[in-house]
Amino acid sequence: MIKAKKQYLDEITRLLRNHPDHENIIAELSMHIDEMMADLEEKEVSEFEAIPIIMSQLGTPRQIAKEFKGVSTRTPGIVQNAFILINSLFFFAGLFLVLGSQVWNIAFLQTIWQVLSQLNWLILGCYTGFWAWMGYEYGKEFGVRGKVFLAGTIKIAIIPNLLLMIFTLFGTLPSEWFHSILSSSFILGCLLATALFFPISKMGYYIGKHKAF
Repeated sequence: MIKAKKQYLDEITRLLRNHPDHENIIAELSMHIDEMMADLEEKEVSEFEAIPIIMSQLGTPRQIAKEFKGVSTRTPGIVQNAFILINSLFFFAGLFLVLGSQVWNIAFLQTIWQVLSQLNWLILGCYTGFWAWMGYEYGKEFGVRGKVFLAGTIKIAIIPNLLLMIFTLFGTLPSEWFHSILSSSFILGCLLATALFFPISKMGYYIGKHKAF
């Protein structure tokens, strides 16, 4: 019976000894266990009592080893570039739609704009979900290290959001372009969603990290 953290990690190390990234996996897992044990210590749970609780949440060494045999080898740079590109595509698509419907008066784009303007809250909700998914992927792919990578990605990816917000609030963009969607309640919703992007992404990260382990 496994009774201590070291014994738990030693067994996982033995099972993953042929894994090309086993050292990083063990380091991340050790940090994750430390976080869990710190929470349990606050509840006055000893290490002897904590290990079975941790194993019930993370799995046995064999279960963990089996999971990591299928872990992706994607690098943080690839994931970061992918999310920044996706977020940029959202903005370019939106810009094309606005210009096409409001400036160039393209009929089918005007129809699409009218339909989407009736679904503005749904679109905002789905877009907020994109940020949660971003955090989830970082947690699932990179574990404890993903928290740092996620913060760096958000700082870059959120730049278009902030620029659009500033240009809209200060009247740089013609307000008539957005009159069909920019109600006061929707503006407040956008401001709130933008402010919550980081905590929402962080929540997704913790869910993804828990799944990884």
